Amino acid sequence: STITQQLAINTFLTREISLSRKLQDILLALQIERNFTKEEILEMYLNEIYFGHGAYGVQSAAQLYFGKNVQDLNLAECALLAGIPRGPSYYSPILNQENAIKRRNIILNRMFKLGYITKDDMEKAQQSPLKLNYNNKRDKFTAPYFSTYILSQLLEEFGANMVYKGGLKIYTTLDLRMQNIAEKALQESGYEGAIIAIEPNSGHIKAMVGGKNFEESKFNRATQAYRQPGSAFKPFIYLAALENGFTPSNIIEDSPVTFENGWSPENYEKEFRGPVTLREAFELSINVVGVKLLEQVGISKVINYAHKAGIKSKLRPDLSLALGTSEVTPLEIASAYATIANLGVRVEPVSIIRIEDYDGKIIKENVPQKKKMFKEEACYVLIDMMKGVITRGTGWNAQIGRPAAGKTGTTDNFIDAWFIGFTPDLVTAVYIGNDDRKPLGNKMTGGVVAAPIWAKFMKEALKNKEKKEFMQPDKIVKISVCKQSGLLPTDSCPEILSVAFIKGTEPT
Repeated sequence: STITQQLAINTFLTREISLSRKLQDILLALQIERNFTKEEILEMYLNEIYFGHGAYGVQSAAQLYFGKNVQDLNLAECALLAGIPRGPSYYSPILNQENAIKRRNIILNRMFKLGYITKDDMEKAQQSPLKLNYNNKRDKFTAPYFSTYILSQLLEEFGANMVYKGGLKIYTTLDLRMQNIAEKALQESGYEGAIIAIEPNSGHIKAMVGGKNFEESKFNRATQAYRQPGSAFKPFIYLAALENGFTPSNIIEDSPVTFENGWSPENYEKEFRGPVTLREAFELSINVVGVKLLEQVGISKVINYAHKAGIKSKLRPDLSLALGTSEVTPLEIASAYATIANLGVRVEPVSIIRIEDYDGKIIKENVPQKKKMFKEEACYVLIDMMKGVITRGTGWNAQIGRPAAGKTGTTDNFIDAWFIGFTPDLVTAVYIGNDDRKPLGNKMTGGVVAAPIWAKFMKEALKNKEKKEFMQPDKIVKISVCKQSGLLPTDSCPEILSVAFIKGTEPT
């Protein structure tokens, strides 16, 4: 399109895409050219074109990015602004400085070749450092990581013109109260990381925090940070086991083992406990048992279960998978845990409820897409084991005074720390880790670092909400077993626990 056609589209026409609309573009452009000079057309165009971050018109852009009036801009600043409208996000000097400078220098080179500036002018302007003095008050917005996540989806589907000037009304899933609580919880922790909260039954994203300071880093760790989940991956191994004949009372030997490739997995404490039940191994996050269980269930089967639950990243098919060595994002692992919380029903995460056009007509509506993936009985038994992680295991810092289930995750050298947990109505993943992969510190595990942040958020987010128990399927029985053996208690049993089993698999 010519500048005149762009002016016609942006100023007078609707956002309809059709042949008749294209003809209107041409006719209106001809009328504009008959009534205005080229200088007047260019001035109108520059006064209304979009420069990103809510700035329409070159004067508004000059004030936003440089804190100046347009007549006070130097050559380098003018060239930089000239490059932005082609892609307001891609060439934004705030979001993508490298792209903006490259585009600026191309424009300066073109101006030199066309004879508008001297070679000396071009070289001085190209070497000029980018000095922004933008008024970031107008650029601060509510839930910035969530908002930019939404914006990227909208731009991809509808294009910049429709998004920025189409008068769209966007109804999102965000719970502003929960969002503020999540932002505060991460900021007060002092750590870098992410928090994402999802309603399992609907898939609605209720809170998304992609970092402790959006102004310092626009990188959304909730959706873009691919990091090892550590033992937070183990629920998918145990779910596959529970659906394929294993029970919480099965015994696996926690003892040294060396596999064919020479690898010998280690436990966190560098100790071995001997024979342990799957329930205890899960609650205490015993690595060696996790690896042995993965080998018995089958690597390909566990990978399939993880993908069915909602993990979309590629998972490496080796036994180290049991230790969570394949990278995932907080969003996808939260979504996969939501499938467990939902008793095996997968619901795709949703951030937009519906979109209306400028006339109020609904042009898109997201209805939860539900798909049964796993047996509800197996999921319930796993939830019962995950409750034990909080009450007796590595997640004891995640106790919130109501029924909750979850799992800790810690990677080698304490580089990444996780806690992903849920109540019947809310799944929340907390990821903590430095962008440069610098260790968090000695013994800074998921239970020590991430679980308290999770608990702080969940307590406040669910304040004044009904305390719900997880729905128990009909084919579940809860019986008392001896903690150590997993069998029916005898007189000599030192500690008795109530454990959930699928009917017919309980100890007799």
